[in-house]
Amino acid sequence: MQKEDWDYVPEGLGPRVNVTILVVMGWLAFFILFLFFLAGNMDGLQAIAILIVSIIVAIAILAVTWVSWGIKMARMKKQMSAMEDELKKEE
Repeated sequence: MQKEDWDYVPEGLGPRVNVTILVVMGWLAFFILFLFFLAGNMDGLQAIAILIVSIIVAIAILAVTWVSWGIKMARMKKQMSAMEDELKKEE
């Protein structure tokens, strides 16, 4: 792998990384606040259920964010492969 390969950052990667950081930090803040202020007033199963639902919501947000990028990258790779095949045929 050459140096210029490492310098390439795909378009749209920055905002997705920012969303990921915000979701993870937001979930950690929710988790800590929940444990200190709300979990004591609930049954153990209710507290576990709320935490599981919060994890599912966080995963759903991240999935929507990253799946669209993955699909875009797969399309780009397919286009690049097609272009490489055309160049090989011309040679």
